[in-house]
Amino acid sequence: MLTPTIRLVHKLGEGGMGSVWVAEHLGLRTHVAVKFMAKDLAGDPVSMHRFTQEATAAAQVKSPHIVQMYDNGVTAEGVPYLVMELLAGEDLGRRIQRLGPLPLRDVGEIVSQTARALSRAHAAGIIHRDIKPDNIFLVDHDGETFVKLVDFGVAKQGGAMGMTNTGAMVGTPYYMSREQLVSSKHVDHRSDLWSLAVVAYHAVVGQLPWKADSLGGLCIEVDRGTFERPSGLRAGIPAELDAWFQKALAKDIEARFGTAKDLADAFSAAVAAAPAPAQADAANLDKTTTGFAATLPLPASQAPVLAAPPPSRPQTMGEASVPPQTLGGASVTQGDRTTRKPRTLAIWRAKESIQL
Repeated sequence: MLTPTIRLVHKLGEGGMGSVWVAEHLGLRTHVAVKFMAKDLAGDPVSMHRFTQEATAAAQVKSPHIVQMYDNGVTAEGVPYLVMELLAGEDLGRRIQRLGPLPLRDVGEIVSQTARALSRAHAAGIIHRDIKPDNIFLVDHDGETFVKLVDFGVAKQGGAMGMTNTGAMVGTPYYMSREQLVSSKHVDHRSDLWSLAVVAYHAVVGQLPWKADSLGGLCIEVDRGTFERPSGLRAGIPAELDAWFQKALAKDIEARFGTAKDLADAFSAAVAAAPAPAQADAANLDKTTTGFAATLPLPASQAPVLAAPPPSRPQTMGEASVPPQTLGGASVTQGDRTTRKPRTLAIWRAKESIQL
């Protein structure tokens, strides 16, 4: 027993940052995910701050599109832990890797739901700072996709600078705004909107707006501000959607969308202008992506997902996949740790902190 009401059932996976378990919450009569911090990180102030912030930031935002936190604490052995909602599905990064470019209507729904989560977070004074496909988890809800935004470990709260030093970079470089690539300390909510636009570009065409083999090269490309129009990479993309990306990824912060709602509404309007064939199943485009780890130096590959073909079984918010029928605790299938260790538990992976 972890606590009088939480009984550990199965370990989902383990990595350098810690481990994740499926557990029974006896009081709520449901299954939850329990994340334990690695013992050797417990004495590191930055790691501890981000671990606890993951729970506190998410808990402050009241939205069905944000992973729910139930509890946090420290074990008798001094190991910090978080108790959170157990989700079954796959993250957006895995879906893009599996299917390639997605139908525009599907991307529009993902952008809209993620924007709702961001609207609530921004209203609470919280900037996520790591919006990327891996942190947008897609749950199958009665046959429809339901977005859960996860991993607030590097969020900026209430204007506070927290543990981020001036000139420090936190997050995932390919999805960072121009201003976040310079310093994550002084960004505002519009940095999250830029990142969501990059996610949308990746989902629409199956690749990123910029190509670079290093952080320096990426900064140069982003600062240059030019990228190929989606209509030049995929048939059936309307001019309205090209214009949307030009605005969402504008160099001038003031020229971008001002709120998550404005960004999402404009995307939906642009998608509505697309001809019918563009709404068809994008899997028929027979496009694939290859992967790379989100560490530097960054290779020129255009799909920022960890390598290894995805399994056909559903994923949960853990390193391994848990088929829906096993969520009751009968069995848990271990994932392929040798190829995608931190892959599916977006809510427990620590973010990179890259010093410039």
